[in-house]
Amino acid sequence: MSQEKYIGIDVHQATISVAVMDAGGKLIMECLLETKAATIVEFIEGSLRSRRKFFLDIPFYRTH
Repeated sequence: MSQEKYIGIDVHQATISVAVMDAGGKLIMECLLETKAATIVEFIEGSLRSRRKFFLDIPFYRTH
């Protein structure tokens, strides 16, 4: 059984929607975070506590 987790994020001005899935595609957690550095760091440290490394792939798109 794989221990991999995949984290999807949708960033807005005031909040970040987060979904965490396992390697089989099963949703294991959803949450809404404040768009503040301390909140984001706390979430990542808590979610990836047992990981030695992780990869972050965030496509960047800005509209005017």
